[in-house]
Amino acid sequence: MYSEYAEIGGFDVRLGTQSRFDNNIIKKKHVICNRGGKQKKKSCDTLDYKVFQFNELHNHPLEKRSDLKKVRQMSYSEKEFIVCASTSKIGPTMAHKLRATLRGGYEFVKPKVVDYKNLRRDINSVIGYKDAQMIVNKMNDLRAHYPNYSYEFNCQDDVLDSMFWADEMGKAYYAEFGDVISFDTTFQTNKYQMVFVSFTAIDHHKKPVIVGVGLLSNESIESYSWLLKAFLKTNGKEPTLVFTDQDAAIKTSY
Repeated sequence: MYSEYAEIGGFDVRLGTQSRFDNNIIKKKHVICNRGGKQKKKSCDTLDYKVFQFNELHNHPLEKRSDLKKVRQMSYSEKEFIVCASTSKIGPTMAHKLRATLRGGYEFVKPKVVDYKNLRRDINSVIGYKDAQMIVNKMNDLRAHYPNYSYEFNCQDDVLDSMFWADEMGKAYYAEFGDVISFDTTFQTNKYQMVFVSFTAIDHHKKPVIVGVGLLSNESIESYSWLLKAFLKTNGKEPTLVFTDQDAAIKTSY
């Protein structure tokens, strides 16, 4: 409620003080203007969620609604557009102009040019040093925008070790055609690449359909066991029959 009030009023908000009971239930939360200073200690009723104080005054001019950070937040499609523009050698300023042209005017593009530049900077930073984190962030974005999107990942010593994902269409295919699936791997071409694993079924047109995808850092028994458990967790049922190659680690994992 306060966030919506702030958007109409012309300021952004942030979370101030927050504390919890031992069972992690929130007992106190202060939501304040993002330009507010250090939060003072205040008492509140810890048994009920109540607004115990409201201060309407600000020590700064209020902004236009279109300039607020909340309004300028990017959608997944917008981030994807910036990434595609970057790979096509189109800078953030030109990408913003192109986006406005496609949408029918700058008033239909909520993020500013500076937001495009900041995202491009963050992408370059991630790609340069944390490409695995970029994949996880992309998965988080997909799950946030598509509630039926599923993914699991596992890290060893802060390094991405394995990952599995399936979208809504893949899960629908598995529910309908998942009695018999193929479990196949594409081997590493060098020691720095991960093993790509695909789960495939056959639809009623006798065409292959992907029902899940995985990445593994190695072809160990532990890696395959983790992947198969992630597949089962996502779909909730085992296939009747699985076709795969003669890899010993895969056979042991079953």
